Amino acid sequence: MIFDEAHKAKGYKEDDLSSSKTGNVVVDLQKAIPKARIVYVSATIAASINDMEFMTRLGLWGTKYTTFKDAQAFFRFVKLQ
Repeated sequence: MIFDEAHKAKGYKEDDLSSSKTGNVVVDLQKAIPKARIVYVSATIAASINDMEFMTRLGLWGTKYTTFKDAQAFFRFVKLQ
């Protein structure tokens, strides 16, 4: 699955009613097809690290095989460095 112009999914916030509609759809698609390979394509993918939350398949956070339980834990760590 290729998300071209992926930056349009910025604004996704897990469990937040103010989350962007595009971000919600992108995350829902990734959840619906768990074995799909994902490619995020954009020249302007993230102006801020918080813009990356919709990129759930990066493998940087999650309950399996990562140091960070969720995106917010990862973002806090990166901001401290």
